[in-house]
Amino acid sequence: TNDWKKARVYPVIGGECFEAIYLGAKISEEDLQKAINLARKINKDIKIYQMEINPEAFKLDVREIGQGA
Repeated sequence: TNDWKKARVYPVIGGECFEAIYLGAKISEEDLQKAINLARKINKDIKIYQMEINPEAFKLDVREIGQGA
């Protein structure tokens, strides 16, 4: 049988492995705060960015969310 194909391994990854997270332009304020709190709990130095819709071009802009958010 091919039981080895069904096996899945999920390595434990520490918060220090994450440098930044990017949140969507249309994330709700509630989900935004949850994501920020969780990310900072995992890694207090993580950079957090939120995408914003650019009103003048067909593109998204990136805005960094400060530590006090």
